[in-house]
Amino acid sequence: AWSRLEEVYDGPGWVATLAALVSRAGERVGAAAAERLVIGGARGRVVAGARVGVETILAVLAREGARPSEIVQVLERHEPALRVVAMAAARADGRRQLLQALTRWMRIDLPLSGDDLVRAGVPARPALGEALRRARAAVIDGEIPPAKALDHAVAIAVRAGKR
Repeated sequence: AWSRLEEVYDGPGWVATLAALVSRAGERVGAAAAERLVIGGARGRVVAGARVGVETILAVLAREGARPSEIVQVLERHEPALRVVAMAAARADGRRQLLQALTRWMRIDLPLSGDDLVRAGVPARPALGEALRRARAAVIDGEIPPAKALDHAVAIAVRAGKR
C-alpha cells in the first residue's frame, strides 16, 4: 500500500512478495523459483535476480558516507519491486535513506538536456552523458542548486574534452 501511495511501485504485489521470499534464500533459489513457476520476461528476471539486487541495494545503504546520488544510482539500476523489498529488509537508517531516495532524490530531474549543452557550445560526444549524470548527482547531493546545473555540466564536459 505504501509503495502505491508514494508511487514507488505499482506492479503486481505477487512479484514483490515472491522477490522478498527468494531474496532471503540461497543463491539459485530465485532462478529456480522463476523457472518452476514459469515466470518469464521482466518479472522472471526480477525474481531470479532478487537476492543479488536486494543485497546490492542494502550494501550501498550500509556503507558509511554513501552519498544520496550513489543511493539513487543503485536504485535506478534495479527494478521497482526490488526497491520495495529493500525497504522492507533495511534497518531503520537505511529505510530513512530509501524513503528520501524514492520519494525525493530520484524525482529530481535536471532542467537541461544534451541539446542544451550542445547549444552552450559543447561538442556532441560521449562526454555529454557523463556531464549530465554528474550534474544531476551534484544537484541530488546538494552541492549545486538546479539553476547552476547547466554551468556545472558545461564545465565537466569541457574538462572531459581536454583529457
